[in-house]
Amino acid sequence: MYFDVPRRITGHRGSGANHVVQREIENTAASCRLALVHGADSVEIDVQVSGDDKLVVYHHARTPDGLRVAEQPLNQLQALGIETLAELTAALPSHSNGMQVGLNLELKTGYDRNELKLDHRVADALTELLPTLTARHTVLLSSFDPIVLGRYRVLRDTGTATALPFSYVCAHPHRRDRTLPVTVSDGVIEASKLGADSVHLNAGQLGLGPPETDPQFTEPGQNWAPQERIAAAVAAARDAGLALNVWCPEPEDAAILLRAGVDGVCVNWVPETVSRTAELLAGAEPTADAIPVQAATPRTE
Repeated sequence: MYFDVPRRITGHRGSGANHVVQREIENTAASCRLALVHGADSVEIDVQVSGDDKLVVYHHARTPDGLRVAEQPLNQLQALGIETLAELTAALPSHSNGMQVGLNLELKTGYDRNELKLDHRVADALTELLPTLTARHTVLLSSFDPIVLGRYRVLRDTGTATALPFSYVCAHPHRRDRTLPVTVSDGVIEASKLGADSVHLNAGQLGLGPPETDPQFTEPGQNWAPQERIAAAVAAARDAGLALNVWCPEPEDAAILLRAGVDGVCVNWVPETVSRTAELLAGAEPTADAIPVQAATPRTE
């Protein structure tokens, strides 16, 4: 399971990244509420720490004017419309769609394409707020950064922090400047080493959607057909005792992934994904057999 209870559809940064038209601004309470209204089981939001050790909800390492979030005081960030984690979560209902609202808190440490300076204070800053969050919501922690997940695991195992499921997010295929794992097998291995409960993969790592279908990020000798890559990823996660979540698939692909046995999808298009998933999964057991074969074309750039 993706959380400690079954979850299928998670809204990415609320109701979707803000390049998606007709959505609320990402990483805000309004965006999260919209995702729940549209049928999401849970919402994913990006959490990082301010210069004065306050938890804020923002995706990028820098503000639009180029200032590092981790170096700015809270009042300056709030002046830009950035919400605190406490404010955002307090504005959410505790239950929606007949179940407790799920929160996937992605812990950010400055992991942008061109950022080399990372800040790992977020795990420690989160410990005081966790009891309040878990009293109202089902919480999952995730991160691209194995260091911050390792730090949280120590806090959890020593009883310093509330014990929660956590997930390793496999590096996005575009991040060639990073040495973190990007193939499916490497991501599963890293998640297992960290003692994670689940692993998160980008849809492009499974051959779904351009331009991530790059041969240097596929398993050696693996067929390009997405249904084989998805089945192999599900099997690898199961063999490692991990749940598997896939982020940013298109609605049709999200439904296909769930039918193939993926535990959850984190999507920009919540209502479309909910609708398509209901159509495809009606009365069907999870199987990879119905996934259409697609020829993936490697990038030449």
